[in-house]
Amino acid sequence: MIPKSLREKKRYILCRLIKFDMKKEQQDFNATNKIKQNMHCSEKSEENVNKEIRIVFQKNVFSLYGDIGAAKMQAKIIEVKKEKEDIFFILMCNYLSVGYAEFALANIKELNNQKITVNIIKVSGTQKKLKQYLNVKEKE
Repeated sequence: MIPKSLREKKRYILCRLIKFDMKKEQQDFNATNKIKQNMHCSEKSEENVNKEIRIVFQKNVFSLYGDIGAAKMQAKIIEVKKEKEDIFFILMCNYLSVGYAEFALANIKELNNQKITVNIIKVSGTQKKLKQYLNVKEKE
């Protein structure tokens, strides 16, 4: 085991997905398709959202920074949690690349053909603090 002083330092970023409603014209046009999709999405929605967030983030990182930049960043989504209408997730990355990870998150604009934005809530050195912060916000 590597001594603690020689290990790579990590940072954890707590984020929230904010979904935007589509324009009324698009809703009317896709109303029947949306009903069909909702029936299928409700069964595996949490699992699908988990996979989709990971895929979209990785594609975004690779398109922005390439293979070498993504490898240096060591970024990955370690936990996705769905709370009522909100979706929270925790991203782990190298401590030197927090700004790059935040930029990649800010450039995520669409998930499952729905417009979204990612709100970065807090950056911490431990997962425990982020989970405590998330639990406190739930109770309020």
